[in-house]
Amino acid sequence: MDLSQHTGHVSQREKFNSTVNEVAFFIKSFLSGVTPFLAQLNILSLSTFYKAHEIDH
Repeated sequence: MDLSQHTGHVSQREKFNSTVNEVAFFIKSFLSGVTPFLAQLNILSLSTFYKAHEIDH
């Protein structure tokens, strides 16, 4: 068994895992930052839509 090949394989896998973890962390922090903003936008658009609808009648 070639040990250098094995360790190379492991380091590649570790690199991949750390990249996946970084991406997951980035997405999580991005979503936690964006979600309240989106919720606010949703509420705003809903309320403006409701007001515009109310004015129509």
